[in-house]
Amino acid sequence: MGTLMVRSLQLLLVVFACASITELRAQATGLNVTLHYLQPLTNSPENKFSSTIVGLGIQHDFARRIGMGLDVNYGASASDPVSALEVVYSAKFFASDNDATSLYIGSLIGVQRLSGTNEFSSAGEEFSHIQIPVGIRAGLRGGLQGYFGELFAQAGYAIGNGELYQNNAGTVSISSSPLYFSVGFSFLGFGWE
Repeated sequence: MGTLMVRSLQLLLVVFACASITELRAQATGLNVTLHYLQPLTNSPENKFSSTIVGLGIQHDFARRIGMGLDVNYGASASDPVSALEVVYSAKFFASDNDATSLYIGSLIGVQRLSGTNEFSSAGEEFSHIQIPVGIRAGLRGGLQGYFGELFAQAGYAIGNGELYQNNAGTVSISSSPLYFSVGFSFLGFGWE
């Protein structure tokens, strides 16, 4: 499990570095740390809304009412041996000018990799599962210049959800959640124009 986590973190850093370099040429751009709560990773009854996800994000405003966000997140389930690494792109359509605090709504699409160790296996077999979350995101975000913060909620469907692992008898199985949902906030945001 140790090498899998190291590889996941390496992938997270490479994706974030590439996205950062691309966005440095932008006009109104900001970087932030994000915390997601209540995100279900599996369908097990003990795990409903019990994971916490932390991530790094890049936000960019294209025009007064149009922006985007790219988040690279990592988290783990509180009750199952499942961790998630995800990259999520969100489009943002603001209700008022985005140079100040404004409400927004938009779409999201991403790639989520769920991995871990089969807790029913005596050999400690590892598993990995890829799914594509699509949905909507709504929130309240400050202007990107200087310090900014964001509150948000997002909901959608995880395309490709399914069984992650099962016990040897095949009577108990753990599946990824088809629900892609979380509420969260971004902080330590710093932006420039």
